[in-house]
Amino acid sequence: MQDTPHANHALIECPSSIAIDGPAASGKTTVAKRVGARLGFALIDTGAMYRAVALAAMESNLSPDSEEEMTHLATVEAPRYRFLPDPGCDPGYRMFIGERDATDLLHSEAVSRLVPRIARIPGVRLVMAAEQRRIGLEGGVVMTGRDI
Repeated sequence: MQDTPHANHALIECPSSIAIDGPAASGKTTVAKRVGARLGFALIDTGAMYRAVALAAMESNLSPDSEEEMTHLATVEAPRYRFLPDPGCDPGYRMFIGERDATDLLHSEAVSRLVPRIARIPGVRLVMAAEQRRIGLEGGVVMTGRDI
């Protein structure tokens, strides 16, 4: 029996989680959508998590400049985030906060203005990073965004 060039090579396994980071407007989300679709992985936009905290802050009339309030809010809300793949919608997923679909509310002008202030808070970033790691450990995801 003749040895073929590939006979002694192990199969390369696909990673269970993929992280895509880079500067704003560099095409991260476009690449993440394509990679996720090709592999059958869910798209996790970590920026949407910060947007969800901003939305929750607005709805709760909390000050986005209060590090303590924002860190507490992130801690309470983060475990309730759930992304469901939905290639038929833009951004390619639906984001739920608890049982509520918040996807269409995350990109309002008011939320967009608030996100940078909240994303600068070290406590919020720590909470988000921990939640992103938890989601990543579940596997089958392509993540794009901050601190990943």
